[in-house]
Amino acid sequence: MNVVGPLRTLPAVSALAFHKRGRLIMASTSKPLWYSLGHIVGATAVYRYLISGGWLTNHYRIDDPNIVNLVLAIFEPIAVVSVVAYWIWRTPFLGRLLWRLFLV
Repeated sequence: MNVVGPLRTLPAVSALAFHKRGRLIMASTSKPLWYSLGHIVGATAVYRYLISGGWLTNHYRIDDPNIVNLVLAIFEPIAVVSVVAYWIWRTPFLGRLLWRLFLV
């Protein structure tokens, strides 16, 4: 018979905890931090690409087949502004928006 003891936590890292079945889980307060870091790193990588050889250095026309660059150039600032707004106001709506934009 396998008896599970009380909930165990890691004292050095408060954002991580052990579930009663022994799985390591993240606390809900650390998820927005990871989403924010993902957005910032992603936006930095996308804009580095766009500046080095993407849409921002070329003449753009509306019938350009590489419209993905334009979509990225529009999406990434929206994602970064949502990160900044979340960390200023921390509303549940902005938290959900941050998560949904992270999925995209």
